[in-house]
Amino acid sequence: MDLELCEFTCPSMWYYNELCFPITTILKTCPTTAPKGVFCFKSMKSKLNWISVGVSLASIHYGLGFLVGSGEAIFNQGSVGIIYAIASAFGIFSLTFIAPFYLKEKFPIWDLMGKRYGSSVRKMVASLSGIWMIGIVASQILGGSWALSLFGFNNLFSMVIISVLIFSLSVVNISRLSKIFFYMLIFSSITLLMILNSIGVKWIGASSVDLLGSVGSLTLNDFVGIVLTTVLVTFIGMDFHQFLVRAKDVNEAKKGIVLGGTILLLFSILLLSIVMGSIQSGLVGSVADAKQTVPAMLLNFGNSISRSLGIVFLLPVVFVSIGSGGGVARIVAKTISDLDTTKKINMDTRLLTVVAGFLIALTGGSIIGLIVSFYAIYVASVFVPFLLYLLDRSHKLRVSSLAIRNSILTGLGASLFIFVNQFVPGSFLINNRASYITLAGSTFSIIGYYFSSVFYKNDRRTTTGTSFKFLSRIPKI
Repeated sequence: MDLELCEFTCPSMWYYNELCFPITTILKTCPTTAPKGVFCFKSMKSKLNWISVGVSLASIHYGLGFLVGSGEAIFNQGSVGIIYAIASAFGIFSLTFIAPFYLKEKFPIWDLMGKRYGSSVRKMVASLSGIWMIGIVASQILGGSWALSLFGFNNLFSMVIISVLIFSLSVVNISRLSKIFFYMLIFSSITLLMILNSIGVKWIGASSVDLLGSVGSLTLNDFVGIVLTTVLVTFIGMDFHQFLVRAKDVNEAKKGIVLGGTILLLFSILLLSIVMGSIQSGLVGSVADAKQTVPAMLLNFGNSISRSLGIVFLLPVVFVSIGSGGGVARIVAKTISDLDTTKKINMDTRLLTVVAGFLIALTGGSIIGLIVSFYAIYVASVFVPFLLYLLDRSHKLRVSSLAIRNSILTGLGASLFIFVNQFVPGSFLINNRASYITLAGSTFSIIGYYFSSVFYKNDRRTTTGTSFKFLSRIPKI
């Protein structure tokens, strides 16, 4: 997807895309002349038709986590393991409800909320929009390292190699390589279709029937932690909204949304069929970890034709993890540095991002579990405040700046407490942490808003002062 230059100075922010799927980030206040390879989120020279919108939306979710993460889940859980991929499709469908709003407003949610509630709210929401992507970096390290370990490398050594390469790629201008990584992902997808043809298309019907039969085994934790969290992060994620605002009109946007969701839904069924058929037919073989399911399929299928083809089929998965991880690390680091949150840290923000991703990847766990945990932190911190903003904007509720800030902070605090608690041996929060983060974080976010509203009824648009001042007004017992 080609990048474009803005027609004129944008009153908001500059954004850019990189790598095999589009990701947005704050860069800086608009300069007089647009930097090379940067486009304006509000004013674009071209408008997208519904096909372009649909393909662009689908490409955001369709990546290493979608393929390798779903393969791992199917290996461990059976057909119900495809639920993350299907939830991604329904997340795209949910954009139908927010598309008219963004086509009218054009600005990202941190600008909209910041304009109404102050710069501190804008920085909070923008930071959370970037920081949750650290989980994506960790998932790329985790997935790429297990794929690389199929060549005989120790997994820890593979993680170090992948992390170093991700950091190296994050410090250079890699916009020209974006199409290469995208084509590698397409190449791997075509290879998977070749595998389906080899094992038999009968697996499409068999896996679909098995999936319908396993819906009843979906737990509440799975529904909240994976399905609900993935849908909500899509609903409020600016990665997706950037394409909605570029649609020619609302009808084109909605048709594109239906197309994008349908693409992901079809890909989900095909991936389930391929993985289940490959496991049953013995193509996956013996793997050291379930994360090697899809990489092992590609390697063994290639080796069955020619020894060199196994390497050719597997390497793109490794390269995609490096390319995607490098792009996301670059974006996270740029977002953090541009918000002036790291001026006192004498360390390269890209290195800091990759190191954080590496340390998180060391904790292990499933790829999808890792991804949705970071989704959950963002959702638990931002979703309730965003709903409050919509209600305030439509004059259905009176919401103060302090209430919004406290709602974000209490949701974030509860989310981080649960996330960090996973490192405590024997903690019951280790399993299903995404569902706990979403439920507890959202609950505390509501509580933070409620107490702020009760004790600071007269505060309407105050942007100064410290949050949690309302605590001083609670009667002492």
